[in-house]
Parts: sequence; structure tokens; C-alpha cells
Amino acid sequence: MGLSACLEIGSRRFQALFEHFGSAQAIWKAPLAALQTQLKPALAEKIFAHCSQTDPQALLTRVLAQGYQICLREDPHYPAWLASIHDPPFILYWFGNAECWGHLDRALAIVGTRQATPYGLEQARRLAREWSALGMTVVSGLATGIDTAAHQGVLEAQGRTVAVLGTGLDKISPAAKRGLAREIAREGLVISEYPPGFGGARWSFPLRNRIISGLSQGVLVVEAGEKSGALITSDAATEQGREVMALPGPISSPQSAGPHALLKEGAALITSTGDMLEVMGWTAHFESHFKPDLKASDLPIGLTNDENDVYLVLSEMPQPIEVLAQEIEWPISQLLTILTQLELKGLVQQWPGSRYLRSGSAAHQRHHFQQ
Repeated sequence: MGLSACLEIGSRRFQALFEHFGSAQAIWKAPLAALQTQLKPALAEKIFAHCSQTDPQALLTRVLAQGYQICLREDPHYPAWLASIHDPPFILYWFGNAECWGHLDRALAIVGTRQATPYGLEQARRLAREWSALGMTVVSGLATGIDTAAHQGVLEAQGRTVAVLGTGLDKISPAAKRGLAREIAREGLVISEYPPGFGGARWSFPLRNRIISGLSQGVLVVEAGEKSGALITSDAATEQGREVMALPGPISSPQSAGPHALLKEGAALITSTGDMLEVMGWTAHFESHFKPDLKASDLPIGLTNDENDVYLVLSEMPQPIEVLAQEIEWPISQLLTILTQLELKGLVQQWPGSRYLRSGSAAHQRHHFQQ
């Protein structure tokens, strides 16, 4: 913690010093001459002065008093996916639900521009809500626009989301985001590699993007301009061997330029949760858990023949009305009538975008993954 409070010591420099000196304590107590053998003279003097004048125990006491926790790279619950990148943070500051650390084995990032369109906000929110309902953890950066929409979609599904900051935990800005961070912390996590008190810098936000992708097995870019920070996250994902996905948008929209460029470069095209499951290779897993073949004895009692037919084609994943109509081979108008009847009976749940699933499925899915 004492070393992280010296902002000149990033993850790569820490790793190099650690390999040379053998421990964080040895770095802390190293003479100036020893530091100068590894660093430029001015930088060595700055780090030496910091270590000489700072009380690490006082830092720890202050951080804990603020209600924050720390996670070291040596800790058992340090995320394995994040530890596998070439420059993982040597310390993470965090607050939230500690159980979330154990639910990062199926984590996906949703990122995008701050200048999002209504279309982008709707799609980010929808996909985050659906993925969360399947028990996945959604990672993003708490920024205005697509990031916020993704976090909000997860909260609507009462799921888990992780917000990665480019500032200290106590410097969330604007103030409106602090309330969102508290909501995220109920089931998820708010984390940063930077110590409390750090207000952020131009370089800190691009650096945090490697953590967003590092925590995730795949990254979806919803909207991004040609020079958006979201593309830095996708670049990091590529370097880390993660799956890169992109949501197409109107060709006339500047915010679609980034995703469309990624698609030209080979990113996976995503328009639905089914697309994501296929790209990630998770389709069989989720179908076996969430779309079992129903037997007659499993059907609710008292349904008409038409209601039984519709109930059978529904699954525990939200499906567009067009997909359901194609599967049952009915006109959409007839299907909507029966879906409405089932919804009134509490057996069907409608999601935004005319998508339907068996009622209660989201809660069942979350329970399954918690088990």
C-alpha cells in the first residue's frame, strides 16, 4: 500500500523492482544507491523520499477507516483472469460485496462512449440485464454513457456488476455516480488500483481499461467514436487473448464508427444474448441448464392447448417475439394474444424490446449460479 501511494510506481515498475529486490519490504527499505541501479536518478530520489517520509501503517489505518478494503496479488481471492495478464495490478482497493470475488469465472465487459445515443444506451442496458439474469458478472468503468447503462441494466436484474475506476475510491466524479457506486456495491464491487485521495489523471483512465478487460473473458464494444477510450479496452482485450465483440449501429452515426472498424478487423458481431453465447462457446452449457425439455407433467395446470404450445417454446432466456413466432409457426398477432394471457397468469415475463421468457427465470438463474 505504501508503494502504491507513490504514483510513479505502476504495476510494471513494481514488478521489475520486486524481481530485483525480492519483496515489497526490501523495495521500501532499499538505500538510494540501490534504487539508482534500477531507476533513473531523479525517479529513484523521488521514490526514496516517498518511502522515507511515509508511514504505511498510517495509510492502512486511514483506508480501513474509510470503509475500504485491499486485495493483494498474493491473496487467494485475487481474480485468476486478471492475474494472468502481463501487467496485473499489485494491489486493488475495493468496497462492495466480498462474495462477488468468487463469481468472476463468467465475467464479460460492456464498454462504450460517453456520448452515447439512445440506441446505444438501450442496447447496453438490455444486454447487461440479460447477461446478468443468466448469472454472469458484467464489468465496466462507471463512466457516463454506455458504462452507466450497462451497470444499470445489471441492477435491474438484481445481479452482480464490477465498476473499475481511474481514480481513488473516494474521488468518484461526478457526484451522481457515487449513488450508482453504492448500488453496485450491494451485490458487486467497486475497485481501483489507485489509492484513496487520487483524483485521476489523463493517463490513469486508459491504464484502468486493461483491468476491465483483464477481469473479463470477453469485451463488447457497444458504441465508440474513432478515438474512443473503449477502443483502448478492446485493444487490451486482444493483447490479453480475450474475445472482442462489437454491436453494429446505424452507418450514419459517428458513434458506430468504432464498432464497425472492429467488425472489419474480425471482432464478433453481437446483436443478441444468443450471439454472445455462441461466440463465447457457452451455448451448450446454458441450454443444458436453462432450456430443459418440458414434460407434460411439468406444464402449469389449467392452461388451454394454445397456452401450452406457447409455454413450451418459451425458455429461461429472453427471446424476441419474432423468434418465438418462427419457432411455433404462428402469426405474431396470435402469439401476442396468448403471451398476454400467460403474462396475466404470472407465467410469462416481458422484457424491453418485445422479448419474453418464462416468469421467474431470472431469479432461478441467479440462484443456480450462486450454488
